[in-house]
Amino acid sequence: MGNLLRCSSRQMSEQDTSSSLNLLVEMMMHPRIKKLSSLSGKRHSAPPTQPLTWQGVLGIGILLAAVIAGLCLVYLWQEATIRDLTAQREYTQDRLIATHDVNRWLEFEVGKAFRLERVASLARSELGMIEPVTIHYVYVDKSAPEN
Repeated sequence: MGNLLRCSSRQMSEQDTSSSLNLLVEMMMHPRIKKLSSLSGKRHSAPPTQPLTWQGVLGIGILLAAVIAGLCLVYLWQEATIRDLTAQREYTQDRLIATHDVNRWLEFEVGKAFRLERVASLARSELGMIEPVTIHYVYVDKSAPEN
């Protein structure tokens, strides 16, 4: 075996290979190693199988049909859910567009209501205010203390 380990680091010739294999076979035939290998490699044989009867085939067929039916039901459920969610999304998009239109209209109305000309005409007509003819400016001294 020491010979086999030493050969791993150099190129082996055919004669070295066959002598190493012979040595390995001799080691495996040793009674102790043979006993150990038979313990570790113990194989259990499978119980003999019986041919399928018509009841077994029918059972497998029913099981397969149930699995296929279940998968079809899952597919149909997903399809219905996707259609429902798509309809909800489209409805929400329509509402969003309508809300944007109302928002633009309200912005226009607010802008129109707070125009300076409109505020001035309302002040004259409803509050009775008049435009000043002369403007008097009053000088306020910032250094004077306020009472």
